[in-house]
Amino acid sequence: MILAGGVMVVIIAVAIFALGGKGDQNDQGSNNQEPAKKATAASRESNTPSTGKAGKKPDRPAPTVDAAQMALARKYLKEGKALYNKAMADYKAGNGPINHAKLQDCKAVLDKGRHIFDDVTLWDEEATMEDWAYPGHLDVSLKLWGDLSKVYAKAHKISRAK
Repeated sequence: MILAGGVMVVIIAVAIFALGGKGDQNDQGSNNQEPAKKATAASRESNTPSTGKAGKKPDRPAPTVDAAQMALARKYLKEGKALYNKAMADYKAGNGPINHAKLQDCKAVLDKGRHIFDDVTLWDEEATMEDWAYPGHLDVSLKLWGDLSKVYAKAHKISRAK
């Protein structure tokens, strides 16, 4: 009797698995459309702001970063990447140990760029916690801040490993 109950459970489990498998096969047609969605999301990530995010009305307006500050941040990102790449190229070429001074210079340059967005990141943090609506122009600023932070983190990780 217990054996029959165990067999029934296995049969039911196999039937559920089989039915679930057929549902996944039917969904594969919709999965083929996902690369197109990803492509449009990637094209939107450039320098064009999105429509933003719906939510509660913010307590204060979102800060803006003007074009001159964005250009300066992009300049700092380019300089920081160049310093990082130079330090890594010298190390990989066998020109001695990692040049920690060059990585510290890289971090200093990138930190200048990251500080341009201090008001934006502070506002974004509060907006996330309070579920505020925010305008799309913040996406461009936060993406550039993220790019600066990513290179900064790589340089920091390597520069502190002695």
